[in-house]
Amino acid sequence: VAVARMDWASDTDVERVAGCGPFEVVLGAALQFEGWMDRFWKILPKLAPGAVAAFAHTVGALQPPSEFVVLQRMPGSLFGELGDFEVVVARIPSNSHGGEL
Repeated sequence: VAVARMDWASDTDVERVAGCGPFEVVLGAALQFEGWMDRFWKILPKLAPGAVAAFAHTVGALQPPSEFVVLQRMPGSLFGELGDFEVVVARIPSNSHGGEL
């Protein structure tokens, strides 16, 4: 397992981290990406084409584009937590559907 700090808004950081991949799994929680959601979905296929991604976020906030296959949505209550979050597990497309960042 490798962990790296990456500024999702930085092309330099994305290219640096992508150069260490491809990755099999991408995990994230409370990424606060509401202001840059389009970019978020374009970056994932560059980091981990065909991999599985799991993200914990506010219920209903994650609506992946049609290229992503949502495998499962699990309410936070399954984890014994009270709160307004869910975990979304999705398959990242194998191709870079978004083109340039």
